[in-house]
Amino acid sequence: MKFNYLKFVVLCSLLSLVSCDMTFKRKSAGNVSANIEKNTGKNETNVKKEKTTETKSTANKSFSNNDKKMINLYYADSANAKVLQDIITHTQITKEQDKKLKTNKTIPADIQVMPLPLELERLLSPLPSSVLRVHVAKHVILMNVKSRHIIDMINL
Repeated sequence: MKFNYLKFVVLCSLLSLVSCDMTFKRKSAGNVSANIEKNTGKNETNVKKEKTTETKSTANKSFSNNDKKMINLYYADSANAKVLQDIITHTQITKEQDKKLKTNKTIPADIQVMPLPLELERLLSPLPSSVLRVHVAKHVILMNVKSRHIIDMINL
């Protein structure tokens, strides 16, 4: 009984340490639309602002070159290569399932996904709250959280 209590205390303390460093930023679409509604007479500066927000939102729709490089460098380390092998064994898929994993398709419900290690996720560029980076076997996938739609994919 005391041993279980000790495990619970240690687990809670580890979670509190990890969660203290995490910050979540949400982009609300309401703020952008409210700004557009306030400025009914659009001038050139408003049009330029809208274009920059559009490019920022579409920039997160695929892996950037920097993110690809950081992922490959992270797993090039021998200690992290062991983590990658563990992830691959826990998310094994058949050849038929592997053929179904394509960009602009959805990940089938029978395929298990695993989020990237928190240490790696902190090195990468921030994503909108509706998008998540996950592992499936030897793939790192950028997917929509609700629909499991594959936005982009990297083969390791």
